[in-house]
Amino acid sequence: MTRRETQKNKTEQRRSFLLVYTIAFVLTCALVFRFFPAAGKRMVWKGDGLSQHYVALCYYARWGRAVLRSILQGKPSFPTFNLHMGYGADLFTTLQYYVIGDPFSLPAVFVPQKHMLFFHDAMILLRLYFAGICFDGYCREMGHRAPAPNLCGTLIYVFCSFALFGMRHPYFLNAMIWFPLLLIGAEHIFRGRKGGLFTAAVFLSCISNFYFFYMLVIMTILYVVWRALRICLFPAFSADTGAAMKQILSFALQFLGRAVLGTALGAVFMLPILLRFVQDPRATEGVAYGLLYAADFYRQIPESFVGFGTTLVLDNWTCLGLGGMGLLGVLLLFVGTGRDSRKGIDNRKDKAGRRKKTGRPGEGRFSGHMDLKIAFIGMAFMILVPAAGAALNGFTYPANRWIWAFCMLTAYIAVVMLPCLHRITAGRMALVLLFMSVYAVVCALMGADRSVIGEIILAAAAAAFVWLAGEFRGRHPEISGGPVSLLCTVVLTLTVILTASGHGTACFEKGACSSEVQQYHSRQYIEAMMASEAAGMKSLLGNDTFYRYSGRDLANNFALLNDVSDTQYYWSLSDSGTEQFFTETGQYNGMVHMFDNLDNRTMLDEIAGVTYYKRGDGSLLPFGYEKMEGLHYDNRELFGEAEESLPVFAFSVYKNTCALPLGFTSDRYLTRKTYDALTIPQRQEALMQGILLEDGDLQTVTSQKTSSDSGISEAEISFTEEEIPFAVRTEEGLDITGKEDGSFVVTVSDTEAALHLGAEEEGALSQGEISLLLTGMEYAAPEKGSEQKGSEQKGGEQAREPVYGISEPVTVRVTADRSDHVVSDKKVEYTLPDNPWKTGRSDFMCCCGYTDEPLTELRMKFSRRGVYTFRSLTIIRQPMEKYPEMAQKLGQYVLEDLDLHELAGSGATNRISGRLTVPDSRLLCIQIPCCRGMQAYVDGKKTPLLQADTMFCAVKVDEGTHEIELRYRTPGMAAGACISIAALLIIIAQEAAGRLRKKELRKKKRL
Repeated sequence: MTRRETQKNKTEQRRSFLLVYTIAFVLTCALVFRFFPAAGKRMVWKGDGLSQHYVALCYYARWGRAVLRSILQGKPSFPTFNLHMGYGADLFTTLQYYVIGDPFSLPAVFVPQKHMLFFHDAMILLRLYFAGICFDGYCREMGHRAPAPNLCGTLIYVFCSFALFGMRHPYFLNAMIWFPLLLIGAEHIFRGRKGGLFTAAVFLSCISNFYFFYMLVIMTILYVVWRALRICLFPAFSADTGAAMKQILSFALQFLGRAVLGTALGAVFMLPILLRFVQDPRATEGVAYGLLYAADFYRQIPESFVGFGTTLVLDNWTCLGLGGMGLLGVLLLFVGTGRDSRKGIDNRKDKAGRRKKTGRPGEGRFSGHMDLKIAFIGMAFMILVPAAGAALNGFTYPANRWIWAFCMLTAYIAVVMLPCLHRITAGRMALVLLFMSVYAVVCALMGADRSVIGEIILAAAAAAFVWLAGEFRGRHPEISGGPVSLLCTVVLTLTVILTASGHGTACFEKGACSSEVQQYHSRQYIEAMMASEAAGMKSLLGNDTFYRYSGRDLANNFALLNDVSDTQYYWSLSDSGTEQFFTETGQYNGMVHMFDNLDNRTMLDEIAGVTYYKRGDGSLLPFGYEKMEGLHYDNRELFGEAEESLPVFAFSVYKNTCALPLGFTSDRYLTRKTYDALTIPQRQEALMQGILLEDGDLQTVTSQKTSSDSGISEAEISFTEEEIPFAVRTEEGLDITGKEDGSFVVTVSDTEAALHLGAEEEGALSQGEISLLLTGMEYAAPEKGSEQKGSEQKGGEQAREPVYGISEPVTVRVTADRSDHVVSDKKVEYTLPDNPWKTGRSDFMCCCGYTDEPLTELRMKFSRRGVYTFRSLTIIRQPMEKYPEMAQKLGQYVLEDLDLHELAGSGATNRISGRLTVPDSRLLCIQIPCCRGMQAYVDGKKTPLLQADTMFCAVKVDEGTHEIELRYRTPGMAAGACISIAALLIIIAQEAAGRLRKKELRKKKRL
């Protein structure tokens, strides 16, 4: 057979496989995802799925269309700063984790909003489909082209637990596509072919998601190093170590060059995100973890290897679910066939009596697939050790999100080993079935779900059938092998499909770790969320001019879709200055990258430029807010009767009568030393009397002092807050003990019991903003076996202690009563040292709101049993008599004629400008984060940008009228673009040189 005929035959086999795979994929999807249409759900998860992934996709499509429109109109614009993401953020680096750079999200630019849900779901399925195609491509590259094993292995890989559990984060699935591509590209280099595919795979991995790119790089390096050693140092017939080392060096240079080229090609995406990531507060915080996981984790691993998985195992992304066929492949690998099945070794011998070498590079001396055994044992060990999970998670907290690599390895083992069922000896087959039986018994004893036992039995039956069919065919050679092979293929494929269907049931019906279909949203629910309070504020107040609003329970990130600004933020990357400000002011958000408001404190909202407040319940308001008549919103008016409970956004709008605009001034400053020495309530009052400057910025201001700067001086701060003496009353199941140093120890044995704090003086909890200050908070879990009051089950049996996820904070619920009516209800969230999103805070202040009428009492409830320690518990009353005067002074000279210069239809900008007139030198504070990439200009001249009030920015201005301008450029984007262009030119030059060489070779052949 000629080379062309061989290639044609391979192409036809590939096409036939694609057809069969497509049919099997569609059938499996219909079985696995059948719960979604039955429940009327879409593939948008209730957690991050709606508020992050879907919102990011919708906004990305709108922003992309706006940028494309500007290019087509001849006025190209590429704005990357958005004031509608919290207090303002770089949208390019924020959304790069989700959609920007993701090839599967790029077509969204051309999809109308009304079809975006369909596009979102279709792309999830398309990612899974391409993951299978790439996996099969790797198997074929390694010489495995048998249809049945390849199809089984592909389906095992595509419908493993990582895929089903990870689809809640659609962009996580991309790693399942890029990893096989990287390995195929690596094999091309090992076999002397072009490295273009490896470069392209590196590029795609680089631009898709920086987080998974890190894991892909590590896994690819491990693979390449091992394969290079196998090819160069361990071949069966080579003893030339010097030549082997030269070959290793050659491979190293090739891979390094191709990897650098692919990364450089994606530098326009990678460099900005790296510069942003190193400043992220989560990147600088370590998490405490032990040498091993909890004992229950290891007990549940056997079940999770075969079945979908349990909550405890899935909680740290140990998503396996490789089914009975995956288990069968691993057992065949370690048990062996009992016959010489070494890949690459022919039993025939040459004249010298040596075996003939027929295999691929690196195959030979390691008999019995030793490399696969070593890889499996090594990666299994990594799963079981928290340090490995933490290392592959950026040395932050243990999470096995790299598990897709292990799933691919196990699926590949199945591809390699399933053909052995036709030649395994009877004794080894009996041993395999025995081990499967023992495995099933162990799972049953460990309390595994019965479906797991069923999957093992089904796989064992399929294996026995295929083996018996092979034995029958061997004893009756006169019978055609075609029907027998076809029947075995059908049996194996149906086994995998039924296993995947079982995983779909375990995932979407039973719902381990909040994966059930009810944790996904319906179209009507999503549409109701799209009509959240952000849409309501836009409909009531418009979005033509800038304003910032706040309130309780703001819908996460929906302000971005409506081009309005609120105080809420929930994206993976956040601003370190904002996190520091939240720590300094005792905020109690349970994640550093997720916050709702500034505790609705009057003075902090004033500093942050909050103009409006939305209220939909009877909770207390901040001081100075008046109801705007006729401005009421209720999204229920947009929908008829629904079959499910939809989110309700019904509220009235209140306006801040002392509101500061975006850009206020002060002739007084606070030093960091003075500010840090203050208590939390004193800090918020101090910020109303001057602008806080960092030490370096303060030196910049004072070093440029002129004769007109006599007005800028350090603030002489005064305080009006009062500590209210209170009496404590406890309920049964809760004890409080005071110590000599003033600290309190609260022992909670019943989480329904409350701690009552009432003022000693009647009427003291009025005429001010009432807050509860908690400092030095610590928590210790109860000892095992301790009595749990108030939680006995029926029959007098003691209830088991609830199991808490590592990311679940300890909460203290603080409520305020007025005449038996709750007027404030908030939760202080204390994060434990092993929490992956810990804030590290132990000092909190919970504001109940402003009240003229006296509160009856404050109550505290605790979410967990255990011992709570507080350095102090204090009730603070903040009078507001001086507040209007302080606000008026800050708002005396403000930024006017504000222009955000947003690109039409995008809500994004690269420039903010306004006019300011002041009678003397002052500090202008602009309430947006002081981030890298932002530059200030006064009258067209570049001016130092100062960090003000910890999380905002400021500039110094002299007396007179000035044009103020802030210009933003994403840090690293320009340099990254230059690197990417240079890399592209190198690739073009290489391709041109290669074609020229080929042309010259053809000429020489003709001569």
